[in-house]
Amino acid sequence: MERQGYGCADYVSADGQLYMLTYNGHIVRFDEGAATYEGAPIEALWCTPRTDAGGKFSEKQLLSLFCRVWLGGLRVQVVTDRENCIRNFTPKNPNDPEDAEISLTGSGRGFSLRFMNPGGTRFCLLDGAELLVDVQRRPL
Repeated sequence: MERQGYGCADYVSADGQLYMLTYNGHIVRFDEGAATYEGAPIEALWCTPRTDAGGKFSEKQLLSLFCRVWLGGLRVQVVTDRENCIRNFTPKNPNDPEDAEISLTGSGRGFSLRFMNPGGTRFCLLDGAELLVDVQRRPL
């Protein structure tokens, strides 16, 4: 997890809470309801490791992402060998979890996903995420 919008000098965990020390000497508790740290919007991202999904010689075209989203909005970036695709999803009612089918573009031998919070909003993925991928094998 990366956080932008403030400088973080150190992290510490105590009593099940994560605390961050900013370069300005402030101690900030993680996920403490505020939309800003020292006036800067919280922008966070979570990146999956790059994968070839067990097929180094096959071409993968990412078609759709299925997930259950709760709270705020979600921005998904697909990073492949050749291109990037960014898609946004905003639930109709942020107080109720919602199933999302997000159409994607992007192809390559390997890929990774980045889940971001647009504009400092909060999001929660419930029950994981599932990808619909078309795999084309190249003849050897």
